[in-house]
Amino acid sequence: MSPTKPAPPIDDLLFPSSHRTVACLTDQRTHVVPAELGGAISYHLPGRSPASGPRIVIGPTGHRTFYGEDGRRAFCTDPSGTLLHECEWIQIAVGTIRLARARVRLDSLLWLGLVAEATTHKTVLDLSRRTDRSPAAPDDLRRMATQAWRVPLDDVRYFFPDSSFEWDADRRVTIRLKKDGLYLLDDGTFAKPRFMSYMGAIPWARIDLLNVVELFQSTLPGTGSAVLELIWGLCDDQRRSEGSIPLRYRGLPIYPSEPAYGLFSSFFRPEVPNGEDPHELFMDTQRANQIAWWPRHDPPWRYFDRTRQLAATVQGGMVQKVMMVDDPVGVPYVAPGTRGGFASCGRTAIVTENRLQLGDGANIRQLTLNPVWGVTHETLSHRMATYPFDWRAFFCGSPPRLDPGSVHTLALFYPDDETEVAELSTQPFVLEQLYVSLNKAGGLPSRLARIRRVLIDGFDAVAAGCIDLDYARQTTVLYRSPEWAQKQAQALWDQAAQTGKLEAVRETRFLPAEQYRQAIHEKTYDLIYCWIPFAMYGQPNRCEEMLAGVSSALGEGGLALIVGPLELGMSFSRWSLHLLNAAGMSALERLPLLTEHLRLHPRTRLNQSLTVFLAEKEANRLKGSGTICAQRVGPDPIPEGVRSPAASVSRRAPDPRQVVPAPSPARV
Repeated sequence: MSPTKPAPPIDDLLFPSSHRTVACLTDQRTHVVPAELGGAISYHLPGRSPASGPRIVIGPTGHRTFYGEDGRRAFCTDPSGTLLHECEWIQIAVGTIRLARARVRLDSLLWLGLVAEATTHKTVLDLSRRTDRSPAAPDDLRRMATQAWRVPLDDVRYFFPDSSFEWDADRRVTIRLKKDGLYLLDDGTFAKPRFMSYMGAIPWARIDLLNVVELFQSTLPGTGSAVLELIWGLCDDQRRSEGSIPLRYRGLPIYPSEPAYGLFSSFFRPEVPNGEDPHELFMDTQRANQIAWWPRHDPPWRYFDRTRQLAATVQGGMVQKVMMVDDPVGVPYVAPGTRGGFASCGRTAIVTENRLQLGDGANIRQLTLNPVWGVTHETLSHRMATYPFDWRAFFCGSPPRLDPGSVHTLALFYPDDETEVAELSTQPFVLEQLYVSLNKAGGLPSRLARIRRVLIDGFDAVAAGCIDLDYARQTTVLYRSPEWAQKQAQALWDQAAQTGKLEAVRETRFLPAEQYRQAIHEKTYDLIYCWIPFAMYGQPNRCEEMLAGVSSALGEGGLALIVGPLELGMSFSRWSLHLLNAAGMSALERLPLLTEHLRLHPRTRLNQSLTVFLAEKEANRLKGSGTICAQRVGPDPIPEGVRSPAASVSRRAPDPRQVVPAPSPARV
């Protein structure tokens, strides 16, 4: 970039401070002065330090960072001018500035919003009844918190400084915890943000913390990378102004995981005491904070190609990931050896002979490399796994046609107020109860071994979790949401492929409920999962129809897990169903997943009528003669013409380029 042409970003800026920065640099474009700044070039105003604002810093990769009058990062773009993130800083006192809001861009071009200190979680403890009348010191309360959160005392001290505690005259103490908020910005602005999750407040003006979001199921693919890209950039600014500051991984609670470790390691270098294994230390919830994370000099860099509608991530001169913005599959292509060693849906990105090959099963798409990306290495040779079929086989080779926008925004969202949780977002909590209820069936191990046919109806957000990979079965999944059906089919294939159990799901089919429910219920099953929609809870006749359908399709001695309104429990005997167990909302609230959620979000409100029923089909009042046995019973449960090609697919090995290791979508 010429010093006379400080090119602005090609996207619309949101914050007034960003507009002021661009206006100032544009007005002074004939006067800006270039200066070398630690391997980058700083274009600044004459008479000012290259490290002061307003200025533009162009790094070795061509990425451009704009700084405001206060010297703080305003926004950053890739070499083409595509905006990657944007920050809004406010002055809260003389000489004190803090981050108010930020936007980060995902590979799908969607915007996420970050609001610093978006909420303060308050807890009031009544200490008036304690036999010990001496005042409770902050550390006394912190030690109580270490037991509740199962985290080190040092982490509790970090999140709860002395200013977090406030006592009143009646020996009650109010404890406050600040949290940052993450939101989906559908229109790119904060006009109607969709709440995604909170996380422990990061001191953005001087970062020394790494953490993860509380509601990981609400994050979109690439959220972790995009947020860490911003964190790394701010840490790099710290390095230039005052030297590097080590970051520590902390949380209330802490969630160490393989994807989190891989993601942190790509942006930050772990330094551990006494030469210990950093990975092993990271996975220890009591010692993870002993790792000092230092910013890497070669983090992942993203490049957007708006013409070809793609986003490429490059690190160390090697392509790591490619996301096609207009792709309805919604899964990125990844390079061999990328964190975790597995390519979701077998999608690979390989560089060879100066060309980029995007592999998706037998389909290979050839693209020319953009020299701006700075790719200097071909993809390293790795032994490729081969698979007998891909996830599309679950849809008989023809998955639903979807809008890419609806796929990229698919997540389980939870309200940050007392609004009742939506139906699909409730299902993960129910899934945990399904396991508990099923374990109450007598002689379960032998019964599970005899189950051959399974019907899953309406569990759109957790269908993959209902399928047991330890047994080869015929499984039919009836879905209402095609977007969630695709996501669950992909999740099921990934899990089976990673564990070498694809044969167990070879005869799994996903079918639209509206079109196939009647035909599917004419067959007989050994195990049925049935979700009655919330909209039917006030319609007893409709609920009875669903129950009758389950009874009709369930073989003698078969098991059914039915989720419906509490009152439905009175009707089971009328349909030859022996009720073995009923678990209402109070039972769900005692399970770990919902218990943890309510501790983090105590205002969460679920459908109180929801009940998980476990029932068994009684003998002698059955249609047909289906029974749970080791052999197949009756005709194939799928209507003619929609048989899965996976059932007859050739055993020949697929193109080896279809499989490359990659991690699950990382989250922050």
